[in-house]
Amino acid sequence: MCGQINNFHTFDFPKIKTDFILSVGSMCRVAHHLRKNHLRNLASPLDWMINDSLKVVFELFQSDFKDFFRFCSFVKNAEDFIGKTDAYRQVVKDDSNDIIAIHYFYAYEDLETQSKRINTQARKRWTLIKDKILSSKNVVFVRSGDFDLKEASEF
Repeated sequence: MCGQINNFHTFDFPKIKTDFILSVGSMCRVAHHLRKNHLRNLASPLDWMINDSLKVVFELFQSDFKDFFRFCSFVKNAEDFIGKTDAYRQVVKDDSNDIIAIHYFYAYEDLETQSKRINTQARKRWTLIKDKILSSKNVVFVRSGDFDLKEASEF
């Protein structure tokens, strides 16, 4: 990981003109760095989520996040994501979309109530984002992690 960070700092980013920058995952670091650099104008439903597929992101965009975390379950190996010290958070998987949430679900509230809240919040956020995308000329989608160039081009 250190090598990746060093390569990141030496990468010569091209200058681009954009009206809007949006995180599309795949882990927390994109939203973190956008916020840290004052580039995160709107909260995305995919901020702070773990997902491996741009295809899933595209399908969520098309469905207006209709089933986002509506059918979910607790992750059995939660320690792999949050460590053993966090007794309040629950790691939850969106079974329909294969996305992991590590920041939004808590042990003291039932899963169904929380999933409804997360879905409602995501759909409200997406409505704002969709309006912003549709009213923008230049939109940049930022994603962290490995991905297929062909899949990214189709996205």
